[in-house]
Amino acid sequence: MINVIFLAFGAMLFWGFSEFLLQKSSRDVGILESTAYIEIVGSILLFPFIIIEQGINYTFWDWTLFISIAAVSFIYTILIFKSLSIGKLSVIEVVLEIGLPVTAILSIIFLGERPSLLQTILIIGVFIGIVMVSMHSLKDFRGKIERGALLAVVAGVLMGMDNFFTGFGAKNISPMIILAIPWVICAILSLLLISKKKMWKRFTSIGKKHFWLILSMCLLNVLGWVCYSNALKNDPISIITAITEGYVFVAILLGIILNKERVKSHQIIGMAMVVIFAIILAMTL
Repeated sequence: MINVIFLAFGAMLFWGFSEFLLQKSSRDVGILESTAYIEIVGSILLFPFIIIEQGINYTFWDWTLFISIAAVSFIYTILIFKSLSIGKLSVIEVVLEIGLPVTAILSIIFLGERPSLLQTILIIGVFIGIVMVSMHSLKDFRGKIERGALLAVVAGVLMGMDNFFTGFGAKNISPMIILAIPWVICAILSLLLISKKKMWKRFTSIGKKHFWLILSMCLLNVLGWVCYSNALKNDPISIITAITEGYVFVAILLGIILNKERVKSHQIIGMAMVVIFAIILAMTL
Protein backbone atom coordinates (compact mmCIF):
# COMPACT_ATOMS: atom_id res chain seq x y z
CA MET A 1 0.00 0.00 0.00
CA ILE A 2 2.87 2.38 0.83
CA ASN A 3 4.34 1.73 -2.62
CA VAL A 4 1.01 2.53 -4.30
CA ILE A 5 0.62 5.81 -2.40
CA PHE A 6 4.22 6.70 -3.26
CA LEU A 7 3.50 6.11 -6.96
CA ALA A 8 0.25 8.10 -6.79
CA PHE A 9 1.86 11.08 -5.13
CA GLY A 10 4.78 10.79 -7.53
CA ALA A 11 2.33 11.15 -10.40
CA MET A 12 0.81 14.16 -8.64
CA LEU A 13 4.15 15.96 -8.37
CA PHE A 14 5.43 15.07 -11.84
CA TRP A 15 2.16 16.10 -13.49
CA GLY A 16 1.96 19.31 -11.47
CA PHE A 17 5.30 20.59 -12.73
CA SER A 18 4.63 19.20 -16.20
CA GLU A 19 1.30 21.04 -16.48
CA PHE A 20 2.99 24.31 -15.53
CA LEU A 21 5.50 23.82 -18.34
CA LEU A 22 2.70 22.83 -20.74
CA GLN A 23 1.33 26.37 -20.64
CA LYS A 24 4.69 27.95 -21.40
CA SER A 25 5.30 25.44 -24.17
CA SER A 26 1.86 26.04 -25.72
CA ARG A 27 2.71 29.73 -26.05
CA ASP A 28 6.42 29.57 -26.91
CA VAL A 29 6.61 26.35 -28.93
CA GLY A 30 3.12 26.00 -30.39
CA ILE A 31 0.15 23.70 -29.87
CA LEU A 32 0.77 21.08 -32.57
CA GLU A 33 4.53 21.23 -32.06
CA SER A 34 4.26 20.73 -28.30
CA THR A 35 1.85 17.84 -28.78
CA ALA A 36 4.17 16.21 -31.30
CA TYR A 37 7.22 16.52 -29.06
CA ILE A 38 5.39 14.94 -26.10
CA GLU A 39 4.25 12.02 -28.24
CA ILE A 40 7.64 11.52 -29.94
CA VAL A 41 9.79 11.81 -26.81
CA GLY A 42 7.35 9.69 -24.83
CA SER A 43 7.32 6.94 -27.44
CA ILE A 44 11.14 6.87 -27.50
CA LEU A 45 11.29 6.54 -23.72
CA LEU A 46 8.58 3.87 -23.55
CA PHE A 47 9.40 1.83 -26.66
CA PRO A 48 11.97 -0.39 -24.84
CA PHE A 49 9.11 -1.79 -22.75
CA ILE A 50 7.42 -3.07 -25.92
CA ILE A 51 10.57 -5.06 -26.63
CA ILE A 52 10.95 -6.23 -23.01
CA GLU A 53 7.34 -7.47 -22.90
CA GLN A 54 7.17 -8.74 -26.48
CA GLY A 55 5.96 -12.14 -25.28
CA ILE A 56 2.43 -10.80 -24.74
CA ASN A 57 -0.12 -11.99 -27.30
CA TYR A 58 -2.42 -9.05 -28.03
CA THR A 59 -6.04 -9.73 -28.94
CA PHE A 60 -8.34 -7.76 -31.22
CA TRP A 61 -9.83 -6.08 -28.14
CA ASP A 62 -6.36 -5.19 -26.85
CA TRP A 63 -5.64 -3.35 -30.08
CA THR A 64 -9.04 -1.69 -29.93
CA LEU A 65 -8.11 -0.39 -26.49
CA PHE A 66 -4.68 0.78 -27.69
CA ILE A 67 -6.17 2.71 -30.60
CA SER A 68 -8.94 4.18 -28.42
CA ILE A 69 -6.41 5.44 -25.88
CA ALA A 70 -4.23 6.90 -28.65
CA ALA A 71 -7.16 8.74 -30.25
CA VAL A 72 -8.55 10.10 -26.99
CA SER A 73 -5.17 11.14 -25.57
CA PHE A 74 -4.07 12.83 -28.81
CA ILE A 75 -7.24 14.91 -28.99
CA TYR A 76 -7.31 15.96 -25.34
CA THR A 77 -3.60 16.82 -25.38
CA ILE A 78 -4.22 19.29 -28.21
CA LEU A 79 -7.25 20.70 -26.36
CA ILE A 80 -5.23 21.13 -23.16
CA PHE A 81 -2.48 22.99 -25.00
CA LYS A 82 -5.07 25.19 -26.71
CA SER A 83 -6.91 26.00 -23.46
CA LEU A 84 -3.63 26.75 -21.66
CA SER A 85 -2.49 29.01 -24.49
CA ILE A 86 -5.50 31.32 -24.04
CA GLY A 87 -6.54 30.82 -20.39
CA LYS A 88 -5.21 31.10 -16.85
CA LEU A 89 -3.20 28.14 -15.63
CA SER A 90 -4.85 28.35 -12.21
CA VAL A 91 -8.32 28.14 -13.78
CA ILE A 92 -7.71 25.65 -16.58
CA GLU A 93 -6.00 23.12 -14.34
CA VAL A 94 -8.90 23.01 -11.90
CA VAL A 95 -11.51 22.74 -14.67
CA LEU A 96 -9.61 19.69 -15.94
CA GLU A 97 -10.53 18.07 -12.62
CA ILE A 98 -13.83 17.09 -14.24
CA GLY A 99 -11.85 14.05 -15.33
CA LEU A 100 -12.07 12.72 -11.77
CA PRO A 101 -15.87 12.15 -11.62
CA VAL A 102 -15.80 10.88 -15.21
CA THR A 103 -13.17 8.29 -14.26
CA ALA A 104 -15.11 7.35 -11.13
CA ILE A 105 -18.40 6.91 -13.00
CA LEU A 106 -16.81 4.73 -15.69
CA SER A 107 -15.09 2.63 -13.01
CA ILE A 108 -18.39 2.13 -11.20
CA ILE A 109 -20.30 1.19 -14.35
CA PHE A 110 -17.77 -1.10 -16.04
CA LEU A 111 -15.56 -2.40 -13.23
CA GLY A 112 -18.06 -2.53 -10.41
CA GLU A 113 -16.08 -0.20 -8.14
CA ARG A 114 -18.31 1.02 -5.31
CA PRO A 115 -17.18 4.20 -3.56
CA SER A 116 -18.62 4.77 -0.11
CA LEU A 117 -21.17 7.48 0.65
CA LEU A 118 -18.39 9.77 1.89
CA GLN A 119 -16.35 9.18 -1.27
CA THR A 120 -19.38 9.92 -3.43
CA ILE A 121 -20.04 13.19 -1.57
CA LEU A 122 -16.40 14.19 -1.99
CA ILE A 123 -16.48 13.49 -5.73
CA ILE A 124 -19.61 15.65 -6.05
CA GLY A 125 -17.83 18.37 -4.06
CA VAL A 126 -14.95 18.27 -6.54
CA PHE A 127 -17.36 18.75 -9.43
CA ILE A 128 -19.03 21.74 -7.73
CA GLY A 129 -15.62 23.28 -7.20
CA ILE A 130 -14.88 22.86 -10.90
CA VAL A 131 -18.07 24.73 -11.85
CA MET A 132 -17.23 27.58 -9.44
CA VAL A 133 -13.71 28.08 -10.71
CA SER A 134 -14.76 27.99 -14.37
CA MET A 135 -17.25 30.84 -13.98
CA HIS A 136 -16.07 34.43 -14.32
CA SER A 137 -19.00 35.63 -12.21
CA LEU A 138 -21.41 33.88 -9.84
CA LYS A 139 -24.06 36.62 -10.21
CA ASP A 140 -25.23 35.21 -13.50
CA PHE A 141 -24.60 31.56 -14.30
CA ARG A 142 -24.89 32.48 -17.95
CA GLY A 143 -22.30 35.16 -17.53
CA LYS A 144 -18.83 35.31 -18.99
CA ILE A 145 -17.00 31.99 -19.07
CA GLU A 146 -13.28 32.08 -18.31
CA ARG A 147 -11.19 31.92 -21.48
CA GLY A 148 -10.29 28.36 -22.36
CA ALA A 149 -12.63 26.87 -19.72
CA LEU A 150 -15.01 25.18 -22.18
CA LEU A 151 -12.11 23.60 -24.06
CA ALA A 152 -10.75 22.42 -20.72
CA VAL A 153 -14.11 20.82 -19.84
CA VAL A 154 -14.04 18.75 -23.04
CA ALA A 155 -10.38 17.90 -22.46
CA GLY A 156 -11.19 16.92 -18.87
CA VAL A 157 -13.95 14.53 -19.95
CA LEU A 158 -11.63 12.90 -22.48
CA MET A 159 -8.89 12.75 -19.84
CA GLY A 160 -11.29 10.93 -17.52
CA MET A 161 -11.95 8.39 -20.27
CA ASP A 162 -8.22 8.01 -20.84
CA ASN A 163 -7.65 7.47 -17.10
CA PHE A 164 -10.22 4.69 -17.10
CA PHE A 165 -8.88 3.05 -20.27
CA THR A 166 -5.33 3.22 -18.88
CA GLY A 167 -6.43 1.69 -15.58
CA PHE A 168 -8.32 -1.08 -17.35
CA GLY A 169 -5.30 -1.84 -19.51
CA ALA A 170 -2.90 -1.69 -16.57
CA LYS A 171 -4.96 -4.30 -14.75
CA ASN A 172 -5.60 -6.62 -17.69
CA ILE A 173 -2.59 -6.20 -20.00
CA SER A 174 0.44 -4.39 -18.55
CA PRO A 175 1.02 -0.99 -16.84
CA MET A 176 3.84 -0.14 -19.23
CA ILE A 177 2.45 -1.61 -22.46
CA ILE A 178 -0.83 0.26 -22.04
CA LEU A 179 1.25 3.45 -22.15
CA ALA A 180 3.89 2.47 -24.70
CA ILE A 181 1.83 1.23 -27.66
CA PRO A 182 -0.74 4.10 -27.69
CA TRP A 183 2.15 6.56 -27.29
CA VAL A 184 3.91 5.12 -30.35
CA ILE A 185 0.67 5.35 -32.33
CA CYS A 186 0.30 9.01 -31.32
CA ALA A 187 3.93 9.69 -32.26
CA ILE A 188 3.35 8.28 -35.76
CA LEU A 189 0.19 10.39 -36.11
CA SER A 190 2.12 13.49 -34.97
CA LEU A 191 4.89 12.90 -37.50
CA LEU A 192 2.32 12.47 -40.28
CA LEU A 193 0.65 15.78 -39.36
CA ILE A 194 3.97 17.62 -39.20
CA SER A 195 4.87 16.19 -42.61
CA LYS A 196 1.47 16.99 -44.13
CA LYS A 197 1.67 20.60 -42.96
CA LYS A 198 5.28 20.83 -44.18
CA MET A 199 6.43 22.07 -40.77
CA TRP A 200 9.71 20.15 -40.51
CA LYS A 201 11.94 23.23 -40.68
CA ARG A 202 10.00 25.09 -38.00
CA PHE A 203 9.57 21.92 -35.95
CA THR A 204 13.29 21.20 -35.77
CA SER A 205 14.40 24.82 -35.31
CA ILE A 206 11.94 25.51 -32.49
CA GLY A 207 12.95 22.21 -30.90
CA LYS A 208 16.55 23.40 -30.76
CA LYS A 209 15.56 26.83 -29.48
CA HIS A 210 13.42 25.50 -26.63
CA PHE A 211 15.25 22.22 -26.10
CA TRP A 212 15.34 22.22 -22.28
CA LEU A 213 11.75 23.40 -21.92
CA ILE A 214 10.51 20.66 -24.24
CA LEU A 215 12.69 17.95 -22.71
CA SER A 216 11.69 18.85 -19.13
CA MET A 217 8.00 18.98 -20.02
CA CYS A 218 8.12 15.62 -21.81
CA LEU A 219 10.13 13.81 -19.13
CA LEU A 220 7.88 15.00 -16.31
CA ASN A 221 4.75 14.09 -18.26
CA VAL A 222 6.00 10.58 -19.03
CA LEU A 223 7.17 9.99 -15.44
CA GLY A 224 3.74 11.06 -14.20
CA TRP A 225 1.98 8.55 -16.45
CA VAL A 226 4.41 5.76 -15.53
CA CYS A 227 3.72 6.31 -11.83
CA TYR A 228 -0.03 6.55 -12.42
CA SER A 229 -0.30 3.42 -14.56
CA ASN A 230 1.71 1.28 -12.14
CA ALA A 231 -0.31 2.57 -9.17
CA LEU A 232 -3.52 1.43 -10.90
CA LYS A 233 -2.49 -2.18 -11.43
CA ASN A 234 -3.99 -3.59 -8.23
CA ASP A 235 -6.01 -0.72 -6.74
CA PRO A 236 -9.31 1.09 -7.51
CA ILE A 237 -9.00 3.45 -10.47
CA SER A 238 -11.37 6.04 -8.97
CA ILE A 239 -9.47 6.37 -5.68
CA ILE A 240 -5.96 6.35 -7.17
CA THR A 241 -7.07 8.97 -9.68
CA ALA A 242 -8.37 11.12 -6.83
CA ILE A 243 -4.95 11.08 -5.18
CA THR A 244 -3.16 12.06 -8.37
CA GLU A 245 -5.59 14.94 -8.97
CA GLY A 246 -3.65 16.78 -6.29
CA TYR A 247 -1.32 17.76 -9.16
CA VAL A 248 -3.70 20.66 -9.71
CA PHE A 249 -2.61 22.15 -6.39
CA VAL A 250 1.02 22.08 -7.54
CA ALA A 251 0.17 23.65 -10.91
CA ILE A 252 -2.02 26.32 -9.29
CA LEU A 253 0.71 27.37 -6.88
CA LEU A 254 3.23 27.64 -9.70
CA GLY A 255 0.79 29.68 -11.78
CA ILE A 256 0.00 32.12 -8.99
CA ILE A 257 3.58 32.43 -7.70
CA LEU A 258 5.52 32.49 -10.96
CA ASN A 259 2.93 33.84 -13.43
CA LYS A 260 1.39 36.31 -10.96
CA GLU A 261 -2.09 35.17 -12.06
CA ARG A 262 -5.08 36.74 -10.34
CA VAL A 263 -8.25 34.87 -9.47
CA LYS A 264 -11.49 35.96 -7.83
CA SER A 265 -12.63 34.98 -4.34
CA HIS A 266 -15.26 32.44 -5.48
CA GLN A 267 -12.68 30.86 -7.77
CA ILE A 268 -10.27 30.54 -4.86
CA ILE A 269 -13.03 28.83 -2.86
CA GLY A 270 -13.65 26.48 -5.78
CA MET A 271 -9.94 25.66 -6.01
CA ALA A 272 -9.81 24.96 -2.28
CA MET A 273 -12.84 22.67 -2.55
CA VAL A 274 -11.26 20.68 -5.36
CA VAL A 275 -7.88 20.28 -3.65
CA ILE A 276 -9.21 19.60 -0.12
CA PHE A 277 -11.90 17.15 -1.23
CA ALA A 278 -9.42 15.32 -3.46
CA ILE A 279 -6.96 14.97 -0.57
CA ILE A 280 -9.64 13.71 1.83
CA LEU A 281 -10.82 11.28 -0.84
CA ALA A 282 -7.28 9.99 -1.12
CA MET A 283 -7.19 9.44 2.65
CA THR A 284 -10.14 7.06 2.39
CA LEU A 285 -8.06 4.60 0.35
